Amino acid sequence: MTKHRLKNHLLFIVLGLMTLIVFPVVAGKLVISFTSQAPFGNWSQPWQDACEESSIVMVDAFYNNKQLTPDSARNAIKLTLEIKEKSFGTSYDENAEEIVNIINNFFNWEAHVAMRPTIGEIKKELDAGRPVILPTNGQRLNNPNFLNGGPDYHVIILSGYDDNRQVFISQDPGTKNGRNYEYSFDTIMKAMHDWAPKKMNEEKDEYRVAVFTQKEIVDSKDVDADKDQLKKSDEIANRTLLFSPDTDKDSYLDGEEVASGYSPLINEGNLKDNILVRSNSTNRVYLIKNKQKQYITSLGAFDDRGWKWSDVVNVSEKYLERFSAGNEIK
Repeated sequence: MTKHRLKNHLLFIVLGLMTLIVFPVVAGKLVISFTSQAPFGNWSQPWQDACEESSIVMVDAFYNNKQLTPDSARNAIKLTLEIKEKSFGTSYDENAEEIVNIINNFFNWEAHVAMRPTIGEIKKELDAGRPVILPTNGQRLNNPNFLNGGPDYHVIILSGYDDNRQVFISQDPGTKNGRNYEYSFDTIMKAMHDWAPKKMNEEKDEYRVAVFTQKEIVDSKDVDADKDQLKKSDEIANRTLLFSPDTDKDSYLDGEEVASGYSPLINEGNLKDNILVRSNSTNRVYLIKNKQKQYITSLGAFDDRGWKWSDVVNVSEKYLERFSAGNEIK
C-alpha cells in the first residue's frame, strides 16, 4: 500500500470512528410562540399579575402547534384566568403546585413539580423537547426591562440553553422584550423560588422548584375536573372542552351525550332543515331536507351544486337516525 493510499485509508477509519462518537449538546432552543402578559401593552390588572397564566398559554401553544397573535394571546390569557378563578378562587399569585393543578385539570398536556432541579436536569428536559415553567424571585433576575427592580414573584419559561455562553434562553412574559431573553445559569439558579408570601427572600431548598411539562397524558388521564362524566383522556379523544361540562351548551353533560351516541360538540337539536352534514362515524355526507337524508355519492356531485365544505356540519349517527333515506344525490 502506498503512503498516499495508507493516509487515505487511515483518514477513512478516523472519520468512521467519529460518526460513532456522541457529542454532547451545547446549545438548543425550542421554538415557542411568545406573548407578554400584557399583549396590548396595558399593564393594569389583570395583566399585571398574569405571568403564570401567560406562561401556561405559551406552553399550550407550543404543545398544540399554535401561533399566538395579540388577540389570541389576550383571549387565551383571559380564559385561563377565568378557569383558575372559577376552580380555585381569586388570586394574584399561584405557586408551582397550583400551576400544575391548573394544567393537569384543564389542558391537554401534563405537568409536575420538580423539587430542587439541577442545571443538568433542566437541560435534559429541554433536550427532550419539553419547556420548563419556572417560578422565580423576579428581583433576582436583574432584568433591566422590569420597573422598580422587578416583582418579588415572577414566572417565566425556559425554552433553551447555550453551554458555551452558560445561559438559559427564556420566554419572559414580564416584558415586551421577553422573547428568547437570556439569563445566565447562575442567575436562574439563584432566582428560582416558589411563591411563598412574605418569605420570598428566604433561601431554602423547599422553595427551589420548577414545573416540568410533557405532552403525554399519564398521571392526569383519569381526571374529570369539570365533572361532565368524561375522563381527561376521553375529553381529548372526543375534542370536548376540559373546562366545561357542556361543550355545546345543549343542557346535557358531555359524558351523557357521548354515552348515548350523540355529539357533545354541537347542539344537534338546533340544526335546521336544508343543511349539509357529515357523519362522525362513516364520514358520509348528506343533505338534510324535508325530514330526509340524501346521501351525496361523490365529490363531483357535491362540487356540481356549488356547495362549500365549510358549510358541512359534523353530526352523530344518532342524529342521522331521525331521518328516513331519500334519493341519493349523484
